[in-house]
Amino acid sequence: MLCITILYTMVSYYTLMLWFPELFQRFAKYEIMYPEESASYPRHDNVFFHTLLSGLACVPLSIILPLTVKYTEYKIYLIICTFLCTIVTISFFFIRSSTQNLILSCIFEALTSICMSIIFCMIVDLFPTNLRMMAAALATFCARLGSFAGNIWLLNGQLLSTIDTDSSGTTLLYV
Repeated sequence: MLCITILYTMVSYYTLMLWFPELFQRFAKYEIMYPEESASYPRHDNVFFHTLLSGLACVPLSIILPLTVKYTEYKIYLIICTFLCTIVTISFFFIRSSTQNLILSCIFEALTSICMSIIFCMIVDLFPTNLRMMAAALATFCARLGSFAGNIWLLNGQLLSTIDTDSSGTTLLYV
């Protein structure tokens, strides 16, 4: 069960983490192409700064987790974090500005990194000493398999965006 959980966590994590800089870049191009639109998108030089901010968003939750885990179980943390990750991922379909994109990216990065930490902590707690190494290796293998699957999905062009205008003249950005 842990292997399946970490496999799918890594699929979403690595796919979106590889796409965040591209999403920031595409929003910047959109702003240049359609400067009169109501949404505001980042400039080209902010792309890597936004990626750095989404990486730094992990720090607060990484500090809070060890301090509060003794009051709750790992399972509760894992359920809450994966549920919130799902909500954040669905919310990506409804973003209208670069600020919303950055906020959701930071939240997703922080929650997913906590999920991975919790899964590896659960491995240490669940398995006896003589099986921990094998369980950790198997979970790591499934994590790498998940990241590979996410990259293959990315390479197949499933997330390519197009910019189009509908019949009413509204500009649409498909991601």
